[in-house]
Amino acid sequence: MLTAIIIALFAGAIFLDYIPGWQHRRKKDNLVYGMLLALSFGILFLFTVGITVPSPSNAIYNIVKMIIPIG
Repeated sequence: MLTAIIIALFAGAIFLDYIPGWQHRRKKDNLVYGMLLALSFGILFLFTVGITVPSPSNAIYNIVKMIIPIG
């Protein structure tokens, strides 16, 4: 049931937001928009079917720690 809701919401986002603005955005913007949409859909879909996805918070923390020394 949750999977069907996720698919319906993403289909709505694609048909109501992504496709109508396709010609008004630059190619690079369309590529980034589509990749982020696909990535978020993939992660949510895996979550709804019961596959755990590791949290990126540790990786983000380590990258920020390399850039800005955090005590």
